[in-house]
Amino acid sequence: MQPDFTIEVPTFSIPYSNMYLSDSLRLNTFQAEAYNKINNRRDLVLVAPTGSGKTLILLLNNISAQDKIRGFAALYPNNTLLINQMRTVEEILIEHLEAKEVERVTSGCDNEGNKTEICKEEIFPLKIYKINRGKAEGPWSDTEYAAIMALSGKYIKPTSEETKSDVVYRLVEKLYEYSRKNNLYVIVFATPDTYLLVSTGAYRNFELVGKTLHNILVALVNEKSIDELDNILRRTKVLTRDQVSKSLSVYHQLLNQLPLFIDEFHLYSPFELSALYVIIKIYKSMSDLPIVFSSATPAKEIINELRDAGINPEMLNAEIIHGGDGFHVKGDSVIEVIGVDTGKKGLPAYYEAAEKVPGIVTEDLFDEVKEIDRYKDGRALIILERLWMVTRLAEELSKKGIRPDCIASIVPSKICAKGSNVIVGSEATTQGVNLGKIVWGITAGVSSEDVIQRIGRFGRKGVSSKIYLVLPKHVLEKNLPKSTMNYYELTEWLSKVYLDYPKRKKDVSNIIPSEFYNVRKKLIHAYALSSMVRVSGMKGLGEIDLKKEEALKLLNSFIGDSRALVNLLVFRRTGFSVEFIDIKYGEQGEASIGLIARNFKVLAYKGGKLEIDLSQSERQELVLSLNKEPRSFVNKFIDIRTLLKLLKGSLKIGDSLMLDEKSVGEGLVYVVDAGEDLAEYLSYTGEGARTVYTGGSEIRYAIMFI
Repeated sequence: MQPDFTIEVPTFSIPYSNMYLSDSLRLNTFQAEAYNKINNRRDLVLVAPTGSGKTLILLLNNISAQDKIRGFAALYPNNTLLINQMRTVEEILIEHLEAKEVERVTSGCDNEGNKTEICKEEIFPLKIYKINRGKAEGPWSDTEYAAIMALSGKYIKPTSEETKSDVVYRLVEKLYEYSRKNNLYVIVFATPDTYLLVSTGAYRNFELVGKTLHNILVALVNEKSIDELDNILRRTKVLTRDQVSKSLSVYHQLLNQLPLFIDEFHLYSPFELSALYVIIKIYKSMSDLPIVFSSATPAKEIINELRDAGINPEMLNAEIIHGGDGFHVKGDSVIEVIGVDTGKKGLPAYYEAAEKVPGIVTEDLFDEVKEIDRYKDGRALIILERLWMVTRLAEELSKKGIRPDCIASIVPSKICAKGSNVIVGSEATTQGVNLGKIVWGITAGVSSEDVIQRIGRFGRKGVSSKIYLVLPKHVLEKNLPKSTMNYYELTEWLSKVYLDYPKRKKDVSNIIPSEFYNVRKKLIHAYALSSMVRVSGMKGLGEIDLKKEEALKLLNSFIGDSRALVNLLVFRRTGFSVEFIDIKYGEQGEASIGLIARNFKVLAYKGGKLEIDLSQSERQELVLSLNKEPRSFVNKFIDIRTLLKLLKGSLKIGDSLMLDEKSVGEGLVYVVDAGEDLAEYLSYTGEGARTVYTGGSEIRYAIMFI
């Protein structure tokens, strides 16, 4: 196969500074400047290309908190990125500071790391390392211990003896044990929802949290003050000091003592941003430590949305020089551009082009893939648009003798091999994940934002790379590239040939009126203040700014058991979770109904599990079949079980599979009078479902998963 065009992108780098963390780790000027500003307590937005060393900023806090603890609390939009960045930091500590692991404190595993039924991922919530102080320089010269903590509901496991908040409390006590021995540097890696639940004292019995939120709303409707609200919560016993004290003590003793690092914030939807807003507001009301925002695609409009929470961050731009005379960001790249014929135009044409990538790999480029697999000092990365493609291509490569490393939310482990030189992955490979030395690859894409992120995975740290880029031929013919471009010229060209389709702007959660997000912010903030007053007894923490009319409107917008109100606090936007089993490879797990429906062929529902085929492409609609018209539920939030029960309906997946209110999981939905196009779009993407009912056949109503 002959590519249509070849683009050469010369290497570029960032100048080195005169600052070192160890005798083998020299900071570039971007990192050194960030260090100075952080330690002068300045809020920052890091603006730098992928591979510029933004993750290393997590090691650059020199502000010592109480009890000789310093470090960062780092937020990541998903667990895949959280764990990857945690491991990246561990590798830096081991390689450059000769860190030796002295203890791993676990939840659901024993301290030797042996697997138990509850610990299947070998992710340890807390690891502690001893630093070689003879190697350390600068801010690390007086550090004795470093700790890595995974504060995520996925890895903090309750036991019969301990609740989740008990486990977290025990882990923090272990950190303080080491801080008393000598200076401790700790990095807490958290997902925003877990951080929010801990900081508000909600990391406990979720049903009671829902009841608490209901009592708060009722009290505000009756125009109670925060002092009166405290009395109400005491009498109703839904927010007792004992219930929230442990999780809040974790926040006050640890998280509130560390600067906040918010990574890949451009990935947050409007629904998630309203919670991030509250996290920042709570943090800034109690701390003068800096907040650092980091993303390879900085979104200024998101920063502007967050300013009212109490931040005014400074943009820190990395100085880029062409050539390799500094910290290597990207090596020489050769981009082979492949234009493919498509029968469609617009957005569908880009999807059609992307679906040709697996065939191009196995039919036209297999010899190059085989060479990488067997001989190359480096890895190949194949980025695919849909999850089913990962399994399908892994199958084809396995038949040809190559077992790839599969990186996606659902993959069959039997045909994949961790650490393989050939990586086959989904969008998960592009979200800041460190994949090592990538020297060859192929990708397509739908939006310019996505493709720029994907191109950034290749040739990092000065490594030369070859990249195949697939796009519709008719688009390429209208936007011919130059034969040589620098990095900024390349990103400008990519912005022309791919759609301006940023996920945050197209997110279906924009359907919900913006006023709801404002009320939700205030509700979460009210819960946080109530928790803090209950535990500390302190007054003057702030006033609840949720007004009577807003509280009443939110109560009237919610249908269902008050305990389900807790769903307004957490991020769950792809529907309820369901267990699945793959009929071909026996792969089992749990995933959202929307993710499964839009990616895989669903065959049956047996024994409480969906039977699916991971390698079959069959995007199936989600349809609510109802015996009553949902007109009275429009613009309301309701648990899907309650909706099905009240309207005597079921959820249909594809042509025949039906789930009733007893077999669907817990999940909040928003009901919209959508019109045909929007209803079909929600159903097609798996981010909701259209409705049909016995009274008529017109597609009109839909639900959106929250």
